[in-house]
Amino acid sequence: MSPTPSANQIIDFPPDLSRALKAAAADWEREGNTARLWARDASLWTGADEARWMGWLDAPRAAAADLDDIESFARQTAARGVADVLLLGMGGSSLCPEVFARTFGPQRLTRITSENDAVLRARAQTAGPSYDPR
Repeated sequence: MSPTPSANQIIDFPPDLSRALKAAAADWEREGNTARLWARDASLWTGADEARWMGWLDAPRAAAADLDDIESFARQTAARGVADVLLLGMGGSSLCPEVFARTFGPQRLTRITSENDAVLRARAQTAGPSYDPR
């Protein structure tokens, strides 16, 4: 599937996988698991330590509270001519460029997952002038 500038992505799966996904989603809803997830019911998994990592459920509300600052930062960076962004992160945070590309179309956002100083310096030199928002 090629990236499309849309927040309403449609992904076509092979028929067998599509049926299995639909059945699993129906089971999930029928068993009330969405409500249990939002209630932070760790027993959806093992019930061991999952309650400690369910803070991501608050991410949309927390981001909405910072929306004015985020939009201001975007305007400032655009006004300064920033064209390239290097994202340093590992794990889920390093997937940000892929999510942006699939949601908004290709971006000039480069993912760097290395901690190697030489790699970081080389990538930074190819990205253009730096910008410090402070």
